[in-house]
Amino acid sequence: MAGEQTGEDISEERDDYAIWEVVDREFAGEEFHCPVCELTLMGRDEIDAAGLDYIHEDQQEREMEYEPDYGND
Repeated sequence: MAGEQTGEDISEERDDYAIWEVVDREFAGEEFHCPVCELTLMGRDEIDAAGLDYIHEDQQEREMEYEPDYGND
């Protein structure tokens, strides 16, 4: 399945020791190619008609780099 990213939502989480971003991403499939039977589906309509789910979501956590102020004001 190949496609493009259609959405992204970024939230910030923190605890006493670290700050990190939680990134929720959504992708929509535009093309499907089966390596076994070589079936190729182009576009969301063909993928949907075949009964395949063309929406994919994932979540990433990225730790943010944080350096406290040194007090050199």
